[in-house]
Amino acid sequence: MTSPANDPSLHSRPPAPIAALTAEQVAREEQARIFGHVAGGRVLGIPIFVGALLALAWFEPLTWRRVVLLVMATALPAFFLIELRRYRKLGFERRAIPRNLSLTALGQLTLTAATGGILSPFIYGVLPIAAMMGSFMERRHRLPLTTIQVVAVVSFAVLGAGQLLPGFAFPLLSHTEPQLAAGYYYAHATLLSIATVTLGQVSDVLSRVVGSAYARASDAQQELLVGHVERVHELTTLSAEIAHELKNPLASIKGLAGLLTQNVNDERGAERLKVLRREIDRMQGALEEFLNFSRPLVPLSLQRCDVQELASEVVALHEGLARQRGVRVSCGGSPVEASCDPRKVKQILINLVQNALDASPNGSALRVTTEVDDDSALVSVTDEGSGIDPDLGDVFEPGTTSKSGGAGIGLTIARALARQHGGELTLQPRATRGTRADLRLPIEPLSVAEDAA
Repeated sequence: MTSPANDPSLHSRPPAPIAALTAEQVAREEQARIFGHVAGGRVLGIPIFVGALLALAWFEPLTWRRVVLLVMATALPAFFLIELRRYRKLGFERRAIPRNLSLTALGQLTLTAATGGILSPFIYGVLPIAAMMGSFMERRHRLPLTTIQVVAVVSFAVLGAGQLLPGFAFPLLSHTEPQLAAGYYYAHATLLSIATVTLGQVSDVLSRVVGSAYARASDAQQELLVGHVERVHELTTLSAEIAHELKNPLASIKGLAGLLTQNVNDERGAERLKVLRREIDRMQGALEEFLNFSRPLVPLSLQRCDVQELASEVVALHEGLARQRGVRVSCGGSPVEASCDPRKVKQILINLVQNALDASPNGSALRVTTEVDDDSALVSVTDEGSGIDPDLGDVFEPGTTSKSGGAGIGLTIARALARQHGGELTLQPRATRGTRADLRLPIEPLSVAEDAA
């Protein structure tokens, strides 16, 4: 399986913009968040709920009603705990919403029937349940439940108005409430049914309107993002072409300055030509860094290699410069084999070691270590310099540098190369003084990881 980093077709077109979240994805995330809150909140309310039902069962003289109340006091808390455990173990499941709302609606109607029907204080629970069903359930699941709610409310009214079931009224209400006219039961049931259906419909419409508005806003944002990415790609390409065209004239100027130096006997003139050549070198270095940044990443050439050996080679390259600056440089740790592009990993390490040397004062130490950390090869470069200036902001942003002659592109390129491997590059201050740069590289090749996925 070809790694995305090795796909040449990805380097011939502008990078694709980060896809905006679709309305369906946002709705799913919000549903998962709300479901988690509801699942946890229901468990917190179990003591109050169970205590209330046990109290009602204690004062209830009828056996059938007492059995229903005790079963509800046991079954609903058990269901709440099972759903919370399932959520924490498996995460949010789309089918959890209709399952939870269906059982909640049926449980509420059962509790209403056991506590007096149309006169029960629990009868008004149909309203928030209808609103939640309209907001979170598909219409094919919601309509049967809404029908059951309306039929149950009307049935409660018929039973109450006709006194068809002696003892159906809840004792706590039947002893305090006078005999009501049949019209009251029917009017109450009619208004409650209309409110239940209306709440469900309004919640459904509002949910669709919000989803549609987000979808349109997301599409507009994506169009702007695509245009921005294309524009940035055009500007980067143009800038790279300009930088490339400047390299040749600079090389010619540098060569002519070298020839002139041989024919200038004036000491002051020769010194000026040396300054000119140094400035040309600095401009060429800046242009080269910019070209490395602007050109697409070359596909990886992966092979198994010892990362510690690469680190040792980089340290050996900088021993002379470190000695000149009075910095002790060393390489340690344990051998770590990883699947990587050795040339690019060395490019990353050279940048990190050079930055560490530039930040190291005379008499300090610079150390490079390698080790295995989880499933990654970890290379750490530590120095004893002054650390990262907090005023710099994000040091990986292009143009961010504390060096007077720096272009601020080296770390950007280094992190891009690390991420091309599927790894990461981070910088953090040390507990004592200085900075620690951590390069993480996957031990297994990208293609193996993708095939396993």
